[in-house]
Amino acid sequence: MIIKNAGWATLNERLILEGAITGLRAGLGMKKINSLTRGKMLIILNKVPFFKEFSSFERERIVDNNAAFYVANEDEFIIEQGTLDTAFYILMSGTARVVLDGRNEILAEMHPGEFFGEIAFIQNVPRSSHVIANETCIMLKVDRRLLGALNSDIREKFKDQIIYKLANMITKNNEAPKETPSQNRPNQAPFQET
Repeated sequence: MIIKNAGWATLNERLILEGAITGLRAGLGMKKINSLTRGKMLIILNKVPFFKEFSSFERERIVDNNAAFYVANEDEFIIEQGTLDTAFYILMSGTARVVLDGRNEILAEMHPGEFFGEIAFIQNVPRSSHVIANETCIMLKVDRRLLGALNSDIREKFKDQIIYKLANMITKNNEAPKETPSQNRPNQAPFQET
């Protein structure tokens, strides 16, 4: 199995991951990776931008508290719209797309270091969209069990990342061009006095 565009610095690191996820069959859905050693998990965390503000000690604490890594093959669902799950995922390698039921439009492309599922995690509500792997993807699952096992300084760094992302989403939404009332009614002629 070849991991496309994983972004790993050396062939050796790619081989470590390829060896960890061999034996997967397409179409069986996202699977937990049980064969990663502590050292391999730390290599992965050290490469992902999400963890750049975490110290080596803090990354070790995450791994030592039974961090769960998952893999999804190309076109497999990572998250399914409408399902209940109170975990969010940090993309470690690969890319994924965010789409809505019944629409072919891609709402967002996810890249290593980005995370998704945080709304369901925070609000305990059904998933608002699908996230589908574009290629083989590896994710870290973050749930309440993992966060509860970590000290408050580490939990704050996870929260800071979520707050930063949500603030950026609000800023982008506020900067987006707004529709005028006539744009909302494209088939109607603008009002004219007679």
